[in-house]
Amino acid sequence: MRASNEIRSADVYGAINRAVKSAGSQQSFAEKAGVSPAFLSSVMHGRRSPTDKLLKAAGLRRVVSVHFEFVENADV
Repeated sequence: MRASNEIRSADVYGAINRAVKSAGSQQSFAEKAGVSPAFLSSVMHGRRSPTDKLLKAAGLRRVVSVHFEFVENADV
């Protein structure tokens, strides 16, 4: 079951791109987010994962959930 405000990875990158456009440049947004322009570029090109600091600057937060599954033929 998905939470009503859960978003997909593509939406995360879209939000970061919109935040960069709103800031006027990658340099400006990187400064606002407290990350280096090189790191921001790596995130925008999918080479690195966004940090919590970068997500917060883009108006997002990381939420980690745990789920459990039945395992067929488990040796118990």
